[in-house]
Amino acid sequence: MDYSEYGSVRRWAEECGALYRSYGDAELLAGISDSFKGKLSGRWPMLADLGRLKLAQSLLADGHERVVWLDADVLVVEPSRMSLPAKLDGGFAFGREVWVEEGGRFTGGAQRSLCV
Repeated sequence: MDYSEYGSVRRWAEECGALYRSYGDAELLAGISDSFKGKLSGRWPMLADLGRLKLAQSLLADGHERVVWLDADVLVVEPSRMSLPAKLDGGFAFGREVWVEEGGRFTGGAQRSLCV
């Protein structure tokens, strides 16, 4: 199976019958005012979060029924097993992640590389 060049996200979208779009940093930040970018200087995760929301808002305003954001570096190993419910409680969802901290302690929480 070929997982090169972040292709697993594109393949997952194709298998779902979804429109796939890829955005670079410039497009991600385009909807954020320069003054706000200045206030969040050095806080890339916060800027990226707002950029994702602004892009999703724009796509929904353009008539898309749903926006699924998957970061390009997400690896979808078995696309057929990654399905999203037709309806979401509250209208949105975030992925969950678990990581191992120093000392072997597991920590988990919501993460932003997958949001609907």
